[in-house]
Amino acid sequence: QVSRGACPAARAPAMDCCRTPGRGASQTEGDYVELRQYSLRFEVPAAEAGFARSLSGKLAKSVMVMSVSSMVCYSIFLCVSAALSCWNAECHESYDDFNVFMACRAVDFASVASMLLVGLVMGAQQRWRMMSDFAVEILTLTMCCVVVIAAPLTEKHVMALVMGIATDEPLDDAWLLLFTDCVITGSHMLLPMRWCTLWPLEVVAIVVYPIISIWSAREYPLDKVLTLLLLVLLSASGKRQAEVREREAFRNVLNERTLRALSEFELEQHRGRANASRQDSAREE
Repeated sequence: QVSRGACPAARAPAMDCCRTPGRGASQTEGDYVELRQYSLRFEVPAAEAGFARSLSGKLAKSVMVMSVSSMVCYSIFLCVSAALSCWNAECHESYDDFNVFMACRAVDFASVASMLLVGLVMGAQQRWRMMSDFAVEILTLTMCCVVVIAAPLTEKHVMALVMGIATDEPLDDAWLLLFTDCVITGSHMLLPMRWCTLWPLEVVAIVVYPIISIWSAREYPLDKVLTLLLLVLLSASGKRQAEVREREAFRNVLNERTLRALSEFELEQHRGRANASRQDSAREE
C-alpha cells in the first residue's frame, strides 16, 4: 500500500524500472520500456534485470532436469555397451583401437559428470540463490559450449589423431553434425535463456565443425557447413521471435503496474490535498 508523505520514488517503485530516463510521468502505456533492435534488451537496465530474474528460476530447473536426463541416457549407453562386450579388448581390432575407444568413453564420462555437477549447482541455486541471474546464464552457456567442443573428442577418428595413433577409421561427421544440431536446438527450445547471452553458443557450433573437418579429414565440406549454418540461423530466428513475445508480455505487466502505481499516487495526492483543505477550513472556523 502507498503510505502518506512518501516521495514518488518510494510510493511508486514500479516507475523506476518501467520509465525511460528523461521522460515525464504523464506518458501513455506505449511509451514505456522500449526494446533494442538487435540484442532485444530493454532500454531500461532495471527492466532488463527484472526480466532476467523472471527467467533465472526456470533456467536453473531446466538445466537440472537436462543434467539428470543426460545421466540416465549415459547409464543406458553403458549398459548397452557392456551387453555388447565393447569394454573388452578382445572385441576390438587392436590394442590401440581399444585405447582410443576407452579415451572416447572417458570424454563422454567427463562431459556427463560436468553436466551433473552443473545440475547440482542449479539445484542449490533454486534453494539458496547463491549466484546472480547473469552468473546462472553464463554457467549454462559455458556448459553448452564445453559439450559442443568436447563432442569431436568422442569420435574415434579425431581421438586417434589426438593420441597420435594411425587409424583407417573415417571421420563420422554425420554424427557430429547431428549432435551439434541437437545441442543447438535443445538449448534454444528448452532453456529459458536470453538470446543476448546465448548467441556465443551459435558461434561455437558454427566454428567447431569446419575446424575439425579441415584438421582431421583435410577437407572443407562447404555444403555441410552451409547446412549447419542454416540450422543455426533458423534456431536463432525462432528463439528471437519467442523472446520478443515473452518480453512484450513482461513489458505489459510492467506497464500495468506502473499505471496502477501512478494512479494510486495521484489518488493519494488528491486525498492529501483534500484533507489539508479541510484542516485549514476547520482552523479558520
